[in-house]
Amino acid sequence: MADTIATALRQHLDGQLSGTALLRRLASWDAWCVPVVIAAGRPVPRPLEGPEGPWIALFSDADLLARWAAAGGREDVAQLWATVTGAELFAGLRDDLGGLDLDPGAPHALHYRQAQVPALRRWGEAVLVERALAGQGGAPWELLRAFDGYRVIQCPGEHAPTALVLAPDEAGRRLAAVFTAEDCLDAYLARHGAALGAGAEVRVLRGAELFPLLSALPLDGIVFDGCGPVPLKAVAPAFARAVLEG
Repeated sequence: MADTIATALRQHLDGQLSGTALLRRLASWDAWCVPVVIAAGRPVPRPLEGPEGPWIALFSDADLLARWAAAGGREDVAQLWATVTGAELFAGLRDDLGGLDLDPGAPHALHYRQAQVPALRRWGEAVLVERALAGQGGAPWELLRAFDGYRVIQCPGEHAPTALVLAPDEAGRRLAAVFTAEDCLDAYLARHGAALGAGAEVRVLRGAELFPLLSALPLDGIVFDGCGPVPLKAVAPAFARAVLEG
């Protein structure tokens, strides 16, 4: 399975996989191997010193970690490591991180600079939200409220009374279309964008903005990511109020 990440990295380096598609795969990978230290009784990624500041090395399998450590005289670094999910790791990245090295020492190694750390964090957060919507993990309400990357399309005057672009529905129900990441929005626009009016505008909202808006609209439901690439999630209008009150 680790070869899926190595393959994705090679495809990206060869120009066959977009940066957006790669970021989703990296954030969705649940078996990253990372050197760690114990802080406050729990393992955290071990920062390594570099010219641009502290950085983190991630490996798609333990063999790559061992080979990297042996080749660079870093056996002490590799003595303590943990398996982490990309979503949780990326969502917790700090802005002062100098960068990330993915599978360093391998032919498909890739380096993300400090300026790219916020994008990695946004993808980690988006995948966590998508998994919460899918019912994975514990109570998602705080996570859903805190997320600041929801996307909606507004067409004032064309979709009264909601002003939001609605998800296509053969039964004519008012289903608000909400997207958790840029590739989900792009998938919708690729399929339905030609039907949007000239005044269509994409808005990026925090959960604290989105769910009060949804709860105040006369909707029959809410559809998250209706055109992929992740499975769609359809919920009743009361879901917005549950997020706010949960």
